[in-house]
Amino acid sequence: MIPVLLSLRPRLPPPSPVCLRNATLQQAFTHHGDVLGQHERTIRNLLEQNQSLAQQVSQLSNQVTTLLTHLSPAAAAAGPAAPLYPPESRSTDPEPFAGQPDLCRGFLFQCRSVFQQRPARFPTDASKTRYVCGLLRGRALQWAEARFSNSALDTTDFEAFINEFKLVFSHPHYRADAASRLLDITQGSRTVADYTVEFWTLAAEVDWSDSALKAVFSKGLRDSLKDELASRDEPSDLKALVTLANRVDNRLQERRRQARHSPVRSTARFPSPTAEEPMQIGRARLTAEERIRRRAAGECFYCGRRGHFVAACPARPKERAQQ
Repeated sequence: MIPVLLSLRPRLPPPSPVCLRNATLQQAFTHHGDVLGQHERTIRNLLEQNQSLAQQVSQLSNQVTTLLTHLSPAAAAAGPAAPLYPPESRSTDPEPFAGQPDLCRGFLFQCRSVFQQRPARFPTDASKTRYVCGLLRGRALQWAEARFSNSALDTTDFEAFINEFKLVFSHPHYRADAASRLLDITQGSRTVADYTVEFWTLAAEVDWSDSALKAVFSKGLRDSLKDELASRDEPSDLKALVTLANRVDNRLQERRRQARHSPVRSTARFPSPTAEEPMQIGRARLTAEERIRRRAAGECFYCGRRGHFVAACPARPKERAQQ
């Protein structure tokens, strides 16, 4: 009976492709709707958190403003803030000082240079005094130990300490000796550059006018250089004189180097006399340096004027010139 009934049930037609497609789209729409709902809830939560953070920031700003209002009177009463120092540059420590009077001034100069380059490291007189004492050796260290045996180093005035230091170790008559040495200084066989270094070192210790220093500098130059400068316009001040002297000296040195490395040419214009020239009677012979200078300048070996040579010199005796 049951099989007969089953065979009598009507068979449903298979779903069409359009129905299958609509069902798929419906499921997709439902899924996307769920996803959009989740995103909406997430965005709503983020907005609520953002509002909460904004309220917290506002509260913190109010608290900072209140604190600054209470701190302002106290900061004003505390005085100005400590100065901000630029980044410190590296500097080399001076050589240790063992009490030599001729090295005292240079040692103290180097110490002060270190203090200027490292201001943050040496903000107090005590820190500067400790630094100087740390570089002392020998009898200088013995003096420092005796100096601070009955007094605290931390309460020492640095400038007062330096004044005492100079009284003990600096040359007692440095300025007077500098003036005396400045009056006696000469170039000698040195270059003008070397002579100038010693001159400026001594000149820094005397309170002389520019004209006085100019006269002393000129007096100490080598005679050959003085003769060369005499043919030029006189410099207006000491610095101009030093510059000109260095330039002329460099030129003379260059001439001497060229004369040493250049072969001597025998020409009719520069005869080498074998007997005593009339120009040498009653006067000194020309030095090798002066002969080089006159030859380079085109000057006569006899009278020193330009435009002719010794063979045609009008001041030379005629009978000697024809030989």
